[in-house]
Amino acid sequence: MKAGYLAIESPPIGTDDSGLVKLLSWDELPHEATQNQDEANHANYPENVHYVARFNDILAAGMHFHNGLRRQLVDINEKTYRAELTHAIAVIEAESDLRHERIWMDPAIDQNDLEAINQDADKIRSKKKKINLAIKILGFIAIAILIFNAIAPML
Repeated sequence: MKAGYLAIESPPIGTDDSGLVKLLSWDELPHEATQNQDEANHANYPENVHYVARFNDILAAGMHFHNGLRRQLVDINEKTYRAELTHAIAVIEAESDLRHERIWMDPAIDQNDLEAINQDADKIRSKKKKINLAIKILGFIAIAILIFNAIAPML
């Protein structure tokens, strides 16, 4: 388990790549970002980076992000996805299975987008809870069938 940072980058505005996001991972924050930890100063992060989060297990975090956006994958080698920036951020924010903390979010993201991120993250968490509940119910049904099959010959 290796700690690290995940960042979401979007292509420059006005390019043909609009609607794409790229997942970046760093073992340490970029040198220019560590010089000044002031959150309001976003010039310290690489250009077009809009979100940075620290994870205790960076490899698992990357896999969870990929799982959340696997249907929007464009290029696995470049870790590029066709997704809205708000949805990509919500995928990371909704991750409750891994310990993480938000390091920085682009202050240019407006209030409507922040609300969209929170709503999308809530939907993702709710979907995960429903899937986990369904798996538990199937597990209990399987155990009940096994117990019934073990008891049935005795009756």
